[in-house]
Amino acid sequence: MSAGALPRVALIGCGLVGQKRQQLLAPGQVTVVCDVKLDRARALAARCPGSRATDSVAQTVAAVDVDVVMIATVNAALAPIALEAV
Repeated sequence: MSAGALPRVALIGCGLVGQKRQQLLAPGQVTVVCDVKLDRARALAARCPGSRATDSVAQTVAAVDVDVVMIATVNAALAPIALEAV
């Protein structure tokens, strides 16, 4: 990431909370959206120009075009996903 550039974000969890978080990010900032329901990820990706949808957390956190992982899932999934992202 170059100085002054916005971080590229992977958004994990595309439900109501994920959708609200996406609205707070700059256009083009979200590079990957991930959800256990691939259709929901695809719907949110359609609202994020330049992003792609997946249902794989492993692929999401390993993506080379991701600087930050934003997790917007149910509470029980937060820690396991955060550990995988680290």
